[in-house]
Amino acid sequence: MGETVFAIIGLGLPGFFTYVVLVKRNILIYTKDQTDEKVMLIGLLSLTNVAVILLLLEVFNLEVMSIAGFLIIVGTTLLLTFWIYPFVIRNGRRMLEDHLEKTGQKNRSNIPFMDRIHDGKPAVGGYIQCVFFDFNHTFVESGYLKYYSYSENGFILYPDGQNNLDYAKFKKRFETLDPTEASHMMDFDKEMIIYFINYPNSKSDYDPTSHR
Repeated sequence: MGETVFAIIGLGLPGFFTYVVLVKRNILIYTKDQTDEKVMLIGLLSLTNVAVILLLLEVFNLEVMSIAGFLIIVGTTLLLTFWIYPFVIRNGRRMLEDHLEKTGQKNRSNIPFMDRIHDGKPAVGGYIQCVFFDFNHTFVESGYLKYYSYSENGFILYPDGQNNLDYAKFKKRFETLDPTEASHMMDFDKEMIIYFINYPNSKSDYDPTSHR
């Protein structure tokens, strides 16, 4: 009986592992308020993993606690986590988004704003400049993005040499940038306007933070 309970617990753990990996890879995205959904999803992943693993063990007539059984558990978990689930979720999401677009329905997403900003950064050697103004258009700070913390809702920046910017001049130059290279976000909690500018390997000659 003890061995059976241990086996059930052991088979349930891969579901949590799968959940963590999918979240880290931004394949699954949940907000802090979606606790119930997270618990249900972990349960579903565990159930699916257990069902697939037990099926394979039954097909190959293997014991859970055997070496071959252990290899089946590990191999199946990795296959589901890194290949099958991502393929199914991404393609399922794409099909749903296409359907919503064709039918004119709203497409709601949990993807955090900063993930969308970071995804817009040039793939090789690129970086993002962040410029902060308050709602009174007073310059607060600017720099190149190093880290962003969701839990602390803060930025760690590399210095960019700017210590004061005129909002009107900056905004005028910012609006001339290609929309694929520039965006801005309104932070109503902190009453901040944050401008994001994507750069390739070397800094662009046309820098909107320049006083020229």
